[in-house]
Amino acid sequence: MRDEVLRLSEAELPGVSGLNVAFVDAVENRVVVESESAQPALVTALGERYGTDTVALEVTPGVDTAEPQANRQYDTSPYYGGARIKSYVTGTSSKWCTAGFPWRYDGKWYMVTAGHCTSGNGAVMNPSESDYIGPVVRDNWKNGYGSVKLSGQSYYSGDLALYRINSDSSASARIYKGGKTSGTSRPVKDYWRRWAQSGDQFCTGGMMTGEKCGWKVKSTRATVKYDDDGSVARNMVVAKKTSGSCTVKGDSGGPTYTVDGSGRAYAKGIISGGGGGGGDNSGGLFDPCWLYFTDIGLANSAFPGTVARN
Repeated sequence: MRDEVLRLSEAELPGVSGLNVAFVDAVENRVVVESESAQPALVTALGERYGTDTVALEVTPGVDTAEPQANRQYDTSPYYGGARIKSYVTGTSSKWCTAGFPWRYDGKWYMVTAGHCTSGNGAVMNPSESDYIGPVVRDNWKNGYGSVKLSGQSYYSGDLALYRINSDSSASARIYKGGKTSGTSRPVKDYWRRWAQSGDQFCTGGMMTGEKCGWKVKSTRATVKYDDDGSVARNMVVAKKTSGSCTVKGDSGGPTYTVDGSGRAYAKGIISGGGGGGGDNSGGLFDPCWLYFTDIGLANSAFPGTVARN
């Protein structure tokens, strides 16, 4: 009876859907079942089926599974920017990166990230690999080489990729704020309506370092050669800061943005790489943090659609 009662249908036992626990009370020689309410129809049906001396009903709170709250490290649908993702790159092992900004095109949800995190026929999963988020649909990066021109374009557009969110899931025009395990977020109001300029200040949101502000643009339209594989990023924005943590591997693909007085984000670009900070990975006057990102204007030109806005 203990095992049977929770598996019965409403037709077999009216009110059974409200039951959540059943156990044997050895002292009273009976089975105790627990429910969020003692509906008269359920009490009568239990007595008639099992006998009033062999079953007892107790009213208790409902039972919830211990699902973790969605956060920067374990994002779930609807997906936010600034969260950890796992991408599969053709011919190589998987990569940990960060989702950039939610993207809208033709009524569907997408997400933009860094091109070196993906490949044109790759895929993106959530961190536990329990959820196939969707396929990569555009990518302007050749792994081991660097930036490439997209079809129909006469210029390089940095380091970008666009992946589609499967139809059984969605995204939201929000990005995570706070630290690397934060579950709080801010709405994306719009994208920055001009190209990055020297002196612009902004924040970054990476899955390894969380939200870091105090960055300042140093130069634009730069060409950057990365030390790890010699790949070259073209048409990049260069920024630096002299205090606080630098970005690290894994933050690639994350959003760069400014924040207005009400806490809303304005998309500024997508993290590609960085360095500096010395042995403690913290910027200083003589060992500043360096950051390289793709201007959001290039993403708007490279891909159909635009940044999703809240």
